[in-house]
Amino acid sequence: MAGEKKKNNYVNYIRKPLARGGFYAAGLTAVGLILFGSVLGLAIRSQGNVHLNVGAMAFSSLLFALCGLFYGIQALFEKEKNYILAKLSIILDGLMILIWVIMMMIGLGL
Repeated sequence: MAGEKKKNNYVNYIRKPLARGGFYAAGLTAVGLILFGSVLGLAIRSQGNVHLNVGAMAFSSLLFALCGLFYGIQALFEKEKNYILAKLSIILDGLMILIWVIMMMIGLGL
C-alpha cells in the first residue's frame, strides 16, 4: 500500500476563461449552420430547382465553415484557456465541410 499513489481529492475552483477565438469560431459556425439549413430547406421545397441566390448561400455557408474551422484551430493555441467552444465548432465545421464536398461530388457526377 505504501508504493501506491494516493488520489488527489481536491477540487480546482479556478475557472479558466473561454478562448477568445472560440467565440469567433462559434459565431461563424452558427451563421454557416443557419445558411446550411436554409439551403437544404429551399432545395427540398423546390425539389432541386433552386435559383442562383441559393447557390450563393451554399457557397457562403462553405466559406463560413472554412473560416470557423480556421478560427477554431487557431483558438486551440491560446494558453491556459477553456477550449470547449473551439472544439465544438471544429467538429461541426468539419462535418459541414465534409457534407458540402460530398454534395459537390454528387452534383458533378464523380
